[in-house]
Amino acid sequence: MYKEVGRVVEVWKSSTIVYDMQLVYLLVALGIYGHVFAASRGYVEIPLERSSDSMYYVESLRVGKRQQELKNVILDTGSADVVLTRSTYQYEKSLFTPEYVAQYGSSEPFEMFQQNETISGNGWALKGATFGVTNVSDIDSFYGVFGIGYAAIEAMDPYENFPMKLESLGLIDYQVYSVSGRASHGSIVFGGIDSGAYKGPLVKTQIGFEVGPLATREYHTVTAVTVSSIKVASHNSRTSISTQKLIYTLDTGSNGLMVPEPVYTNLVTAIHAKKQWHDDTPLFHQDGLAAESLTFDITGFPVSIPLTDLIDECTAIRGVQYCTLRIGIVDIGTNSYVATLPNSIFKYIYTVFDLQANQVFMAPYAPLASKSIKHVSNTHFPVETTTAPNYNDVYSTMYQSSDETTVHRSSSTKNCRR
Repeated sequence: MYKEVGRVVEVWKSSTIVYDMQLVYLLVALGIYGHVFAASRGYVEIPLERSSDSMYYVESLRVGKRQQELKNVILDTGSADVVLTRSTYQYEKSLFTPEYVAQYGSSEPFEMFQQNETISGNGWALKGATFGVTNVSDIDSFYGVFGIGYAAIEAMDPYENFPMKLESLGLIDYQVYSVSGRASHGSIVFGGIDSGAYKGPLVKTQIGFEVGPLATREYHTVTAVTVSSIKVASHNSRTSISTQKLIYTLDTGSNGLMVPEPVYTNLVTAIHAKKQWHDDTPLFHQDGLAAESLTFDITGFPVSIPLTDLIDECTAIRGVQYCTLRIGIVDIGTNSYVATLPNSIFKYIYTVFDLQANQVFMAPYAPLASKSIKHVSNTHFPVETTTAPNYNDVYSTMYQSSDETTVHRSSSTKNCRR
């Protein structure tokens, strides 16, 4: 089962926006600010550990005077709050006064309160960092969520979240962060770019706006980019499964692919691997999946991942391994206004998020990485950049399922008994 941190989902009605929160919150005013003590290098680097299912965990972070080490806490570019459970952060029980209710993915709603303490890493310490504390033992099996997305989707009263606080207190000069999702030596760098991690120039594209039937949102809520098309490749064939533009989130906290129903249907049809069906769930021949891949066209910058990256659970059917895939359906205009790319994408591209200029920069990894972190002080990056070929051809009209392409391919499928 893939994990996806909950999102603010909106229903558009007439010319107004009505909020139907997946991430529910009760607003209580509170704001305490501290000071920062850090090395003067101008950037903050946090090591990342990648699990077998492509979840990224922050490493070597400590909280509070007792220097409690954070464990099993995922990095999440798709939410804005750092939220810690009792399994990784011990607090005085007398402090727990529920102020907010939050929900992530398939987790049950939980109560939390706002805390301000020092968060520190190797060579830096941020005093007065704001985070949420909950009495539950886990959130979708994780002990915490390290949210670093747009502050517009904060679950607590407006405050300076982690990237904002780093900048406002002088630990970094500019709100930019770079994700290296390689299996070894993965990291996220706030306020800097590791020019030794990738090859070629960084390719720039725009962070997109959510689009409704009558209006386009005027501010950003998610780190989503325009995907112009999606193709399935197998041996020497390529099949287009989506030709409509739509914004897809680049979300380190979601290891599943979430697409509109027509794209899901096209994908299942286009996969050449033998299929078995259990109720309404397709299972694919594991060895057959190894020869297939998905390519996402991000405003002219193609990114490919093997379908095996999406394997969820496998089972033996008459001695042969068949697997489900971490693929879900979103209903654009009903339960979401964005789709989601799987976080395995970070295994193949170095990614820089510029939340001040609302842009994302991407480049393939260098074969032999050698660390060379450049400090970023403004919108003019100290490394070579270029513009995506279709930089200005962005998502601007709400996705319509009826206009999506349809894939027709005859294949033998069977129902299975498990």
